[in-house]
Amino acid sequence: MSRFTSILLLGVGVFAGAFSTLAWTKSAAPLAEPEMAEQAHIEDARTVIAFTAEERQHIRSEMLAFLQGAQSISYGLAEQDRILIGEAARELSRGAGDPIGASIRAKAPEGFVGLSRGLRSDFGDLAALSETADFADLQLQFSATMSRCVACHGTYRSTGDGP
Repeated sequence: MSRFTSILLLGVGVFAGAFSTLAWTKSAAPLAEPEMAEQAHIEDARTVIAFTAEERQHIRSEMLAFLQGAQSISYGLAEQDRILIGEAARELSRGAGDPIGASIRAKAPEGFVGLSRGLRSDFGDLAALSETADFADLQLQFSATMSRCVACHGTYRSTGDGP
């Protein structure tokens, strides 16, 4: 991936994340009274996806794995450790391929599924780049990859109201 493409992807991701966050914070301004907390939740402008308790647990596990992997990649970038970056990114590029993931993809909006697939693909690209790319380019690719996380969390939220 060229440096220009990396910077362009980073800019698009940051813009999408910032726009989503701005829209969310405008509609969910802090409330003074505790009993108004429910109202703030209702005013959250993100798209709601109803998942079962099992699906929500699966998503929480995936999010924790992404955070742990991102921390490993961040440390690898700081230490200029290509092996650590490659191993962590490669692990994050793989989906479990389990029935719960399939159930989530079947009920989630196309945008959610696209962000998820794009995220895994971006981690695969980072793993491949980790072997030879300059560390500045690796850092840009990692930042562009993380912008998908920001875009997803700024656009979607889940509830436990699913069947």
